[in-house]
Amino acid sequence: MHELRKTCKNLRYLLEFFQSFYPSNAMRTLVKALKGLQDNLGEFQDYQVQGEAMLSFGMQMAENQQTPPATLLAMGTLAGSLLHQQQQTREEFLHRLKTFCRPKNHQLFQKLFGSTGRKGAVVQ
Repeated sequence: MHELRKTCKNLRYLLEFFQSFYPSNAMRTLVKALKGLQDNLGEFQDYQVQGEAMLSFGMQMAENQQTPPATLLAMGTLAGSLLHQQQQTREEFLHRLKTFCRPKNHQLFQKLFGSTGRKGAVVQ
């Protein structure tokens, strides 16, 4: 998912850089759909990094044996919450992907940028 996030970011930068060459309404529509997908991918990555960091810090603190148990329990609860939010964000991903890949956007990409001669994957 991180690689997809980076690819989406590159596509968005390209769309925004060349937007003055294309109809503004069409470009706004595509960039908006792409931003929705990117936001979801970014949230997923953030929850993953934060949850893993919290678990790692907790493990280090437990090894030092100077941390009160209540602190470690709170950190575990927070890490669990972050990883739960990550899972919810992951479940949202398919909806965001379908929104981005809807026929209207596909047709808009075809109209603005033409066909590459390849058939792309269709999300159902």
